[in-house]
Amino acid sequence: DNTYDVNLRQYVNRGGRMFASHWSYTWLHDNAGVNYSAATSLDTRLDTSANWQSSNTTPTSGAGYVSVGRPLANAAKIGTFASWLVNESAVTQSGGNYTFTITEPRDLAASLNTGSEEWVYRYPNGTANGTTTVQQYSFNTPFNAPSTGVCGRVAYSAFHVSPASGGIGTGFTNTVFPAGCTGDLSAQEKVLLFMLFDLAACIQPVQPPPTCTAKTCSQQGIGCGPAGDGCGGALACGSCPTGQTCGGGGVASQCGAPSCTKLTCQQAGAGCGDVADGCGGALACGSCPTGQVCGGGGAPNQCGNASCAPLTCQKVGASCGPAGDGCGHLLDCGPCPSGQTCGGGGVPSQCGKPPCTATTCQAANVNCGDLGDGCGGLLHCGTCNAPQICGGGGVTGQCGAPSCQARTCQQMGVTCGPSGDGCGGLLDCGACPPACTPRTCSDAGANCGKIGDNCGALVDCGTCTAPETCGGGGTPNVCGRDYVP
Repeated sequence: DNTYDVNLRQYVNRGGRMFASHWSYTWLHDNAGVNYSAATSLDTRLDTSANWQSSNTTPTSGAGYVSVGRPLANAAKIGTFASWLVNESAVTQSGGNYTFTITEPRDLAASLNTGSEEWVYRYPNGTANGTTTVQQYSFNTPFNAPSTGVCGRVAYSAFHVSPASGGIGTGFTNTVFPAGCTGDLSAQEKVLLFMLFDLAACIQPVQPPPTCTAKTCSQQGIGCGPAGDGCGGALACGSCPTGQTCGGGGVASQCGAPSCTKLTCQQAGAGCGDVADGCGGALACGSCPTGQVCGGGGAPNQCGNASCAPLTCQKVGASCGPAGDGCGHLLDCGPCPSGQTCGGGGVPSQCGKPPCTATTCQAANVNCGDLGDGCGGLLHCGTCNAPQICGGGGVTGQCGAPSCQARTCQQMGVTCGPSGDGCGGLLDCGACPPACTPRTCSDAGANCGKIGDNCGALVDCGTCTAPETCGGGGTPNVCGRDYVP
């Protein structure tokens, strides 16, 4: 922990702004200090803002993903970021993903810790699954101080604006600055530009993304087939035993036996021998008197005096299960494909799926994520517009954004007396000293609700105009909405 690290910590913790990229991560990675406390705020550590690795993977290019809906993205700002990039034609939007090409990405920040805000990530393996690495992130300083105690900000970008192999922008070449700065900015440069805008902006509290508690198959009463978890994810709720299908008994998303009415010997027109019952089983329809054979008169499964020529499955019109050959014996006409049973569609000795009425997203009142249709299929009910996520408002299968998060006395910066919690509730912050200077709504940056004046009294900072609510945008005692439609 050298003098330079200490100086940098004290600079940003006093309200300074810092931008670093690529190997400049050492100013963060090696900058330990101490965990935050009010008494040591100027020495608060920077290294725990991310989990670092020494990899310097530099593929020629790779896809960068805007961190919409990610656990450590700022729910309000990431939506604005994505919208700005769309307006600047800097990203490609597909469903809920916003992507752009990063020339020579780096993989030094493996993941982030609570208190940091992710802006861009990527998949090092090149496919949209598995492990991700952070390409851009920010955090307020002192790191992990309460919202009333932060005053500085740090931003880190894993990639360069211009790669070692050449420039990014149109007409950019390896020439001395500023000769090569011609033409439009590349998507990569526009992404970095927004990050610098944010770095220079007024400090805003870190707002967690909307949360959603995923539900299991059991919690939703689903016994089979695919289903959604209510938060945009998919579940596999199991298969059904032989002879049953999902929804086959008439109950959606539950295993059931197919509806198939077995034939009798009389209904099958059989006076002797074995015949199919039409549902995968066999019937024994009796024997013939001495001197006669089953099918001997030329009529299948009827007693007669002549010899009998056995029929095939094709000739008796059977595509599955056992069938009579017309001469008193059984044929094996084969099994049915997965999900079907013999006679299951209502036609004897024919493979079919039992009747099951599939639900729709609209009928199930689901407007996002995946949903099982109740008959073994999966429905895709759409995505949410940032900053909302599926289930984010607490209702599974519905787009929503977070509601106001109540704060403690410490988080509100109140040391005594009553105070509002930033969401319309009241706090008791203890006894106050006999002499003090009361704070105003302006001092606290509040325009609604009640705050403590730090001298034992409450100050009413006003009300909000519908549809805004106090703290609704995630900032305590500030009018806002959960989302911008």
